[in-house]
Amino acid sequence: MPRPPIERAVVGVPRITLFKPAGVPARELEQLRLTVDELEAIRLVDLEGLSHEQAAEGMGVSRQTVGRVLERGRAKVAEALVGGKAILIGGGQYRVAPPCGAADAGSPCGAAAAGCSQIDRRSPNESETTMSEETATTTRIAVPSEAPGGLDAQRSGHFGRAEYFTMIDVVDGALGEVRVLRNAPHSEGGCMGPVRTLAEQNVTALVVDGIGGRPLSGCNQVGIAVHAGTGNDVRGAVEAFLRGELPLVGLRGTCQH
Repeated sequence: MPRPPIERAVVGVPRITLFKPAGVPARELEQLRLTVDELEAIRLVDLEGLSHEQAAEGMGVSRQTVGRVLERGRAKVAEALVGGKAILIGGGQYRVAPPCGAADAGSPCGAAAAGCSQIDRRSPNESETTMSEETATTTRIAVPSEAPGGLDAQRSGHFGRAEYFTMIDVVDGALGEVRVLRNAPHSEGGCMGPVRTLAEQNVTALVVDGIGGRPLSGCNQVGIAVHAGTGNDVRGAVEAFLRGELPLVGLRGTCQH
């Protein structure tokens, strides 16, 4: 049995996860997935000016691994810039770690990132094949909804106690299949029950009005990006998501209950 790949250490996940050409709706653009470890390699080598050896030390991997990750990341950035494509940042094989010796002038890790807003622990196969072949052009969004669910349903005010989840597949930036999933009773696993359910449904983005710290952390750990919603109905929230207008929810923005 082959050894599991080593997680690449990163100092944080960026809060901004979508870059696109100005003036063009995201739904009209082809999207490329830049993994978090690819972004970290670009940051260390191209922004901080570190050598491959120094970057490898900071990420806890070999110099050859850094070279491969960096080459993939640069190729995606170049393709997006030249071809006018959108870049979605997420996924990859990594772990969030504090900057190595950030207070030391000789630290190889450079400056700390803006902060960790999500933790996405996918395997390399998911990141490098599924991401590029499926998720790069397909995103599954879930929105807590009032009965009966669907695009025209009213959004629910809280994640864990929502009656339904409306799940929308966005394919090549356009709305695709819409499905409605009844939420489990709140007593069955509390607010973590819906997290497990959405993960099983391959949801990659969640748009909410309110969510507690524990389910937010759970979503982050299974690779579901949590965005603060806007608008009264599901359709309006999804359209705002596609325009890149919905910020990620951090721990300071969670409900206290």
